[in-house]
Amino acid sequence: MDDSRTQAYLTLIRMLLDYPTQVNEILNANQELIDGGLVHTMRQVVEQLTTQGYESTAEFLKDIAEQLATQTGAVTFTICIDFLLEVLSLTERSNGNQEEVYSFLVGKEDQLNIDFMYTLKVYADKYLKNQELERQLGIVAIISAFSRLIQKFPLGNRAINQEIALTGNQIALTVYSRKDFPKDWVRILNNLAVVYTERIHGSKIENIEMAKECCEAALEVCSRTVYSESWAAIQMNLGLAYLYRIKESEAENIEKAIECYKAASEVYPRERDDYEWARIQHNLGDIYKDRLRGEKADNLETAIEYYLAALKVRIAFLTKMRYNNSSV
Repeated sequence: MDDSRTQAYLTLIRMLLDYPTQVNEILNANQELIDGGLVHTMRQVVEQLTTQGYESTAEFLKDIAEQLATQTGAVTFTICIDFLLEVLSLTERSNGNQEEVYSFLVGKEDQLNIDFMYTLKVYADKYLKNQELERQLGIVAIISAFSRLIQKFPLGNRAINQEIALTGNQIALTVYSRKDFPKDWVRILNNLAVVYTERIHGSKIENIEMAKECCEAALEVCSRTVYSESWAAIQMNLGLAYLYRIKESEAENIEKAIECYKAASEVYPRERDDYEWARIQHNLGDIYKDRLRGEKADNLETAIEYYLAALKVRIAFLTKMRYNNSSV
């Protein structure tokens, strides 16, 4: 691609960003520039904007790029299939071992980019759907395992890592249907809820609503007695979504968050899982500390009770660890 063409793309992109209400008019006046090269340049700019912290602008340009990509039907990204297959193969061999996968990715953070995400999409679209069901299940198990890992990967571009995780979980849902694989379907929805809650791209309001919807959909399948541990985890994620929720009444959202965490504590009593129980107590302490309804003094006293309950478990754990270390 010659420099003058690239400069023309960049000039057009600048016009689109400067005049966001005139997108159609600008594109119609520059039809000769609408091709795969433009979309590829747009995606490069999107990645630069994301890295610089201009998430809303990046999302705006990304949406335009996606529309033009569909319109042109052109492959507008670099296929990095070898790297993708290497990552998935390691994830499979290591059984999703975080230390091994992270060690491999260190120094390769620049390859975890938009091209990687789109290659994953193409891989699923062109290869996965043509396999027998048993093979599809094996592949999406690996993809979902990697998605969990990349969502928590501390290096590279966190916003892009989240988009890769989002893509992987969405791919998994194309195979794990609610009817045939309800437990896996619930698990993936729970993973998606976490990704949407922490997502950087897109509207914060809509991301939280998506997290809430994922949790509510999963709760239609699981209960206190059916997939109980998944039910409890989803209750905690739903509680978190309510805490971050911007829509509706803040006071009402906080009350619903309290209900969710208290429900989760029914599945994780202290005698069954003291770590999870303590985590829930600590979260309830945080919520009551900032609760809007009720008397402020009463809420603070309740918060202190929850904090002290969590602290007792953690002190007991640390005491046990010190005793074990001194006995070695």
